[in-house]
Amino acid sequence: YRHQGLGAGFNIASEDLEMRGAGELLGKKQVGFIDSIGFDLYQELLSEAVSELRGIPVEQVIEPNIRVDMPVYIPDSYIDDITLRLNFYHRFSIARDNEAVDNLLLEMIDRFSDYPEEVENLARLTRLKIVAREMKIISIEQFRDTISIVFDSSSRIKVERIPSFVKKYSPLVKITPDSKIIVRRAKGDDEIFDIFAFVDEWLIRLKELF
Repeated sequence: YRHQGLGAGFNIASEDLEMRGAGELLGKKQVGFIDSIGFDLYQELLSEAVSELRGIPVEQVIEPNIRVDMPVYIPDSYIDDITLRLNFYHRFSIARDNEAVDNLLLEMIDRFSDYPEEVENLARLTRLKIVAREMKIISIEQFRDTISIVFDSSSRIKVERIPSFVKKYSPLVKITPDSKIIVRRAKGDDEIFDIFAFVDEWLIRLKELF
């Protein structure tokens, strides 16, 4: 856990350079390290390290915690090799755009045939995390037909827009004393509840606060 937080990029990049030497930064010996954390994440860490060395403030990346009442995992019946499963979990976790998610799903189809519903759920959850990360949302939790949403203190929400937002979407939206945004499903909605579509719909609406 010592490589978590604002200085993680500097620490990892510095230790890596110390172990391998600057001359090996783009050499063959670097491949194993890149493979272990993923090329996209490696690029992010190096960029963060360079910024810190130049004295440029580095904005901390928010990692949203999203909990839904759906099976979200890669079944061992689909990929039985645990190393491969962990690798795909890791690559989903560092996906930063929908194209990266699409490429992962295409690779799975190519290597293991059509993926099951649980993997589809994992992909949809990852897409929600991409949006939530950009909006600096730290948590989204489902409670039956209701979700709670919490923004990080560094988010750029315009506080003065909150009262009109709540009024506009009342009685579906309310704000708790601890600043959670609570959204519930409209009564009388007989359609099958798609939690991923529900969250995505409200993330779009919440952009009205920016």
